[in-house]
Amino acid sequence: MIARSSAPQRLRQTCTTTCGTGAAADPLGVRTAYVRDYFARMLDTSGLDVPAGTLDPFIDYVADKISRTVPEATPGPETGKTGTEP
Repeated sequence: MIARSSAPQRLRQTCTTTCGTGAAADPLGVRTAYVRDYFARMLDTSGLDVPAGTLDPFIDYVADKISRTVPEATPGPETGKTGTEP
């Protein structure tokens, strides 16, 4: 079902890296959507007798859990910016 056995490790690593380097300043919903999209692309249900949308609750749950592992960015003390603004 998961395209490659290394895919879960890669998902966690990619999401942690992405969410931890500037993207943590994004709202939780944006981070969750990114993780959800990445995870959904990893799952290959073609050829399986699984109705479309069946895995959506699971994908949503996993995406929420992973995106919450990175703490929210806090504004810097000098400028009030998080470091991701121009």
